Amino acid sequence: MAALTSMVELNLTDNDIRTVAALAPLQSLKTLRDLDMTENDVRDIRGYKKAVLEMLPSLARLDGDGTGTSKAYVRAGTDSTPHPILPMCCIIRVVHNPFSANSC
Repeated sequence: MAALTSMVELNLTDNDIRTVAALAPLQSLKTLRDLDMTENDVRDIRGYKKAVLEMLPSLARLDGDGTGTSKAYVRAGTDSTPHPILPMCCIIRVVHNPFSANSC
């Protein structure tokens, strides 16, 4: 993850992620603003969004939703404050769960 320091958007759709703790390695991605966890069992856990936002306070969008509790998340929701354009943008779609014990 250390080499991905400029990542802004990460799509982990349908990766069989079942716990919020499995997302802990994403804490090193300080520029991450958009995380999509669609079609993962972790979304069924009560308090999922709050836990993820506390773990990843830089997020402005989670699962395509721009409303939440973290300052960055709320700011990207309904207000009209302009947001800075980041000079580098990485969009990565992971097709397997990189956090599982069975990954390569």
